[in-house]
Amino acid sequence: MNNLFLKSTQEPACNYPGIIKNYNRISYGTEYSTIDFPSTKTKKHICDLMPFNIQGNKSELLTKHLGGLVERVADKAKRIIDPFCGTACYIHYLRDSGNKQPVIINEFDPLRYITHYQIQNNPDTVIEAVKGYVDAIKNDLEKIDVNKIDEKGVRREQEKIANMFQHEAEKHLIPGQNFKEMVENKEPAKFINCPELAGLYLVIQLQYPLYRPIKADVNLSGLKPLIRPSEIELICIRYGKVKIFNRGKTRLFNPEKLIQSAGKRMTQMRVMNGDGWKLIDEIALEDDFILMDTSYLGRQTSNYNEYTREDCLLDVYVSKIKNFILPALAKGARFLITNNWNDNLAEFFKKYNFSIHKAYRSKDACELVALNFNPNTLVSASHRAVSEINNHLFTNLGISSGQKQIVKSVPKPLVRYVKISEQVERLKRIPPRYRSSFA
Repeated sequence: MNNLFLKSTQEPACNYPGIIKNYNRISYGTEYSTIDFPSTKTKKHICDLMPFNIQGNKSELLTKHLGGLVERVADKAKRIIDPFCGTACYIHYLRDSGNKQPVIINEFDPLRYITHYQIQNNPDTVIEAVKGYVDAIKNDLEKIDVNKIDEKGVRREQEKIANMFQHEAEKHLIPGQNFKEMVENKEPAKFINCPELAGLYLVIQLQYPLYRPIKADVNLSGLKPLIRPSEIELICIRYGKVKIFNRGKTRLFNPEKLIQSAGKRMTQMRVMNGDGWKLIDEIALEDDFILMDTSYLGRQTSNYNEYTREDCLLDVYVSKIKNFILPALAKGARFLITNNWNDNLAEFFKKYNFSIHKAYRSKDACELVALNFNPNTLVSASHRAVSEINNHLFTNLGISSGQKQIVKSVPKPLVRYVKISEQVERLKRIPPRYRSSFA
């Protein structure tokens, strides 16, 4: 095992010393170590922090493998950025652990973005919206005799609830949207940012089977159906019996604690809506800690928005890493990147001096964890990696060999001195002491 990642002889300034275990899981090809910085929190505790649950949240990985590491790195960061936040599991975990650093979370789907924004800014109104929807549904369902209603009757009730959800969501659509153009560009629907819509989202998502995410995609006629009648668990048949509020009952009946506590944790936090890749490229700075959890490779399912589904393709994902992440690496940002295990992706990250580890989700599903820093010392990638990154940036910019010589002796990343997105001519502004004798 590489000595770089052995436990440091110096005692770390925290309660989470790292141990890298080599489980030699031969079923995944090349042997890589399993990262082991477990949390002191249980998975249930972490899940209870999230205002809503969707598949793919990081509670299992935090509990078993990453919690201690995430806390250590975040405590030393100037900012924490979660550009693909989903449930914002990482951030609620860190706030619950006492971290007070400035945070930026970004969510592409407008329904989830609005929900995070409104929980942060109008938690009491969101609570009232949740209670209003739940009370209305409860009043209707309480009239039903579960011993007499048949399967057709249950389906009718499910259709009624699904139609109500759709109608309520469509009331908050911004008028005048060009759905044909949006379908072509894979853009989601645009909504009025209001607490009532956040409350509606919570009610739908908290009862969704297996916590699959609902999405704000569109078709030519408008907003796609948010949920099918058969996916309604507020009334359903399970194991031959009619169930009322089969899923999400605890949270739906008591939203106050859930939403108020989440809102209080969202201090010193900016909530954004957009493309997470572009956000990283635009705002990443030295000593930022960026937690990257994109769409899973090889999983082009309806769980993802139409626009973000392409991230499941390896060539697209690698291209975006090159175009958006490598410049941020050169600026000195620290990255923790997770995805489905893929041998080719692991080799790609190794090329840029990432340390590659395995972690395991539920049912022993293997996750790739890529770090551009030593997990024990938190020291960033070596100068050799920086040189490789800069060479890639030079190539993309079309910089000539003569121009390269200007920055040949720069011991730190190019973009510490030159903003890479600006014109190549700005290379000449590098301080003279860093120029080579050739220049």
